[in-house]
Amino acid sequence: MTAAARIITALFFFLVALLAIAHSSAHNDFCKEKCSTPESAYERCKSTHRCSRGWTSYNQSTSNSSSTMQAFAGGRHQGIPLFADFEDWRQGTRGWKWSCSGVQRQEDSTLAPPGAHWSPFDFDALGPQVPSFNTTSNNGLVLNNASLHFQLEQQAAWIAQIQEYIGWLRTEMNASSLDAASKTRTRVDAQIQMTRTMTEHVNILSQEEAKYAYLANSQCNNGTASECSLLFNTSSLEMVGIINATGVIATTPDGTEVAVWAFDSIDLDENVKVTLTGQRAMALVSRSSVRINTGVIARPGNLGAFPGGYSTLHAGAFQGAINNVNGPGSASLRVYLKTIETTAPIMDRVQTITVDADHG
Repeated sequence: MTAAARIITALFFFLVALLAIAHSSAHNDFCKEKCSTPESAYERCKSTHRCSRGWTSYNQSTSNSSSTMQAFAGGRHQGIPLFADFEDWRQGTRGWKWSCSGVQRQEDSTLAPPGAHWSPFDFDALGPQVPSFNTTSNNGLVLNNASLHFQLEQQAAWIAQIQEYIGWLRTEMNASSLDAASKTRTRVDAQIQMTRTMTEHVNILSQEEAKYAYLANSQCNNGTASECSLLFNTSSLEMVGIINATGVIATTPDGTEVAVWAFDSIDLDENVKVTLTGQRAMALVSRSSVRINTGVIARPGNLGAFPGGYSTLHAGAFQGAINNVNGPGSASLRVYLKTIETTAPIMDRVQTITVDADHG
């Protein structure tokens, strides 16, 4: 090799080294913001591989749950038999049952709860389905302002991460294009791959922004009513208000007609005004957890009750089953108004649930 060739070769490797240092510096600058120590203690535990990076996905429409794990954040999800973090309020204790020896898994989670007349899976689920953060969704009768704002904060933070990653990709693509003109195969391939990744994340960003807009205009923020209220009419089977739905009639073993509204989930906060009226009794059933944190107004003489010898059915407003079991001449109805308040101290406790499995 001639002296000139040796000089050219040395310069080539020197330039490659400078380029590597430049890219390493860019990556370190990116990591100063993106690779910092996680704020969450649980996330730090997972980052150091002391805690499992497990995930559980619950389908409230079918009451099916699946578990996966990742070797690292952003890695491929691999199916595992069980990961139970009890973080999704929708799932609650679904799929679990109590026994004399402790908590056990219940395989058939579509059965009616003990003591209930009906299984919610025997009816069509009512209400909207609104995608939320990650893979969760607000299905059914979900009107909870605090929960909605928390979901919007999570979604906004996720959108910001995507936007930051796209900005970093643009910076790296500009750096790689400087060397791509020389037709170096590795740099050209890198630019093609980064372009593909950029396109994918731009599409993801568009989808997540659309999800945010849809979520922000859901529940009591949809602008269709002046107040967040619901009126259940057991005679017409109509639920009207911030959400509209039509229930169905079910019959108890003794022949009593009941107006049934079935949902994937029920979550009503203190801002929702709920009023009940109509001739029939009523039942709210849910395929997942039920959270009702508001008062329910049912005036005397409704939901199958009436003064002695009189039924709202006989007024001719609605025709259907006769729930007048008292008959003419029975004593006048007496109404005693009572207020029940329950309080309990908040106690932070670490609860431990032990599960086992057969070998293999």
